[in-house]
Amino acid sequence: MTHPLPAGWQELKLQECLLEQPKYGMNAPAVKYDNSLPTYIRITDIDEYGNFINDNKVSVNNANYEEYILHDNDFLFARTGASVGKTYLYNRKDGILVFAGYLIKVKPNQNILNSLFLKYYTQSKRYWDFVKITSTRTGQPGINGKEYANMNIILPPLDEQKRIAEVLSLCDDVIENLMQLIEKKELYKKGVMQRVLSGEVRFNGFKDEWKIKKLSEISRSIKTGKLDANAMEENGQYRFYTCAREYYRINEYAFYGEALLISGNGAYVGYVHYYKGKFNAYQRTYVLMDFEEDIKYIKYYLDIYLKDRIRKEKNEGNTPYIVLSTLTEMEIKVPSLEEQKKIAGLISVIDEEIDNLKKQLELRKQQKKGLMQRLLSGEVRI
Repeated sequence: MTHPLPAGWQELKLQECLLEQPKYGMNAPAVKYDNSLPTYIRITDIDEYGNFINDNKVSVNNANYEEYILHDNDFLFARTGASVGKTYLYNRKDGILVFAGYLIKVKPNQNILNSLFLKYYTQSKRYWDFVKITSTRTGQPGINGKEYANMNIILPPLDEQKRIAEVLSLCDDVIENLMQLIEKKELYKKGVMQRVLSGEVRFNGFKDEWKIKKLSEISRSIKTGKLDANAMEENGQYRFYTCAREYYRINEYAFYGEALLISGNGAYVGYVHYYKGKFNAYQRTYVLMDFEEDIKYIKYYLDIYLKDRIRKEKNEGNTPYIVLSTLTEMEIKVPSLEEQKKIAGLISVIDEEIDNLKKQLELRKQQKKGLMQRLLSGEVRI
């Protein structure tokens, strides 16, 4: 320790705070979800925030499952692979859960270590430093039960642990509410886009029939970038677009103007960026410029319909990707320019609302991170 412990705090091994030895999970295959069987929780069923992901639940069918059922205050650690260090505190609302073999269960003694406090401790820099150092000692990422039990943990008095956990839990509630609000707003946006971009709902005063044009008639310049994905330069002057959702930086530009940039392959194939200015692009990123229709209307249209076109063109078993004709031959329903601008303006307002919520979310996350650091170090006492 480089700093003395705050008054009343102590440093213990995790083992000293447990009611029993760490226990490894059940070594049994997952089966299709069946509500007559217990739900199986695996490493992949825990998200980055330590929540159980119940979108694609699976079950386990094994006679010995009862000894692996989770109970109140049970705490799981991931022990291997890229997810090593990930944790989960059992929550009754998640139902009856049986934990799988790549997870390790510990049962904190609530007279020494509050389980909710442990949850937040495992989100701290100190904990992740332990994970990084311990998991890479053998060259294969992994931490066994003995190593987790041997982890040093700095503990305030039990009452203070509970107060810290309550404060950070309130922060999580705010973050969770914002995430749900963003999700609802994005679903609302999707519904609006589907109705206004199909012509199902129209603005008052517009009755003209919509035309159908190929994208190559709308964008007079459709080409790809020329750079490798690793051409990015830290703190570069210009934006560099690859096939990722985010952009990078580079010190040379090849394009200047208003453009749509479309990911041509990878996990985000079909993702569309809008940008106006100087930029550069990866060789599998398509750059569309010189539009004779409203560029933002076209962006929103592609957001809704391009991925369907990519899926239809994909051969079974192949990784989806875009070829030039995927774009040039794509048909776009086009109203008058004035109506295009109204549609794009409506969707842009919703986009701004979502962006503002995302900024609030990021701010709350940073506030929680800073508060957690001060509370878990004893810099701030409550």
